[in-house]
Amino acid sequence: MILHSLVKPGQKHGMDAAAEALLGYTPVSIESLIGPKGKDQHSMKDVPLAALAEYAAEDAGRYLAIVRKTSPED
Repeated sequence: MILHSLVKPGQKHGMDAAAEALLGYTPVSIESLIGPKGKDQHSMKDVPLAALAEYAAEDAGRYLAIVRKTSPED
């Protein structure tokens, strides 16, 4: 995210924004699991374990892909 903020200072710099900008990939939103922000938003503890595992695996894979794309080659 630091690299993204240096390269694209006028854009958002969260992991979702970095994945879209650097990988051309739109990740699954947290809101699809727990609902939109507000008083009716659910907790992650309410999400079925299989859906939570899939979300976490995608998150980790996205992070690894960003690192690989932005790291200098050895």
